[in-house]
Amino acid sequence: MIFISHRGNLYGPNSQLENTEEHIKEAIEKNYFVEVDVWKLKETWWLGHDIPQHETSEDFIKQKGLLLHAKNLEAFKVMLDLGLHCFWHQEDSYTLTSRGLIVSYPGYAAGNDVICMKPELMSTDTIEQCYAICSDYVATFRGK
Repeated sequence: MIFISHRGNLYGPNSQLENTEEHIKEAIEKNYFVEVDVWKLKETWWLGHDIPQHETSEDFIKQKGLLLHAKNLEAFKVMLDLGLHCFWHQEDSYTLTSRGLIVSYPGYAAGNDVICMKPELMSTDTIEQCYAICSDYVATFRGK
């Protein structure tokens, strides 16, 4: 199973640090993949969930280990053109990443080909079937 940190969080939500470069780098250094919320406004890249909050660079979002959640159409189109691993969804039950992986909306059924978002909302036997999990508590799921 692949363990993906949700916005850089490892042991629970942290609204002050999530989607910041430092927080994301710390998770990557601990050998986690990281799901990151990305915006592009004109020539500038931003990180942030509901709004663009933290300015970043194209080089930063190109690094290995990121699963990029496009938060606006411009970000999605450019990330696809760059060949980055990204996806777009709002409240769809499932969506596909640019590399053909299925991402479930939190609380929806998962399977061996699915990235399960927020597995803490699911039963343990369902989680064990997932290809990957993405959680604010990912370190707990990994056992570290």
